[in-house]
Amino acid sequence: MEFRFHELLIWPALFFTFYLFFQVVYMARIEYVLTGEQLITLHGVLSHSTDYIELYRVIDYRQHQSLPQQLFGLKTITIYSGDRNNPQLDMVGIKARVDIVSEIRKRVEFNKKRKGIYEITNRP
Repeated sequence: MEFRFHELLIWPALFFTFYLFFQVVYMARIEYVLTGEQLITLHGVLSHSTDYIELYRVIDYRQHQSLPQQLFGLKTITIYSGDRNNPQLDMVGIKARVDIVSEIRKRVEFNKKRKGIYEITNRP
């Protein structure tokens, strides 16, 4: 029996294809819901999870676009919060044209004022 190199590559290629398919399905199943008081993340393929971040706990924001995201018109928004369960939330695959950070910022400021929360910094 003669050994063929392409026979050796079939299993890693199948695994890689399955992995990419799972990642695409997972990305398609993520849903972000911005309410007046919370940022809710619904995610999962085989099991579903829901994460909540209270908007008054949001500390900072960051937008990032990798090269593939730039090609497809997407971006990643990172939300930093004082939440113990979710100190950092990466919102991956947001359309680049959507200015969601300014809307989140408005709602965060509104909720902080409503709850009487003020940030005190000790920076020089």
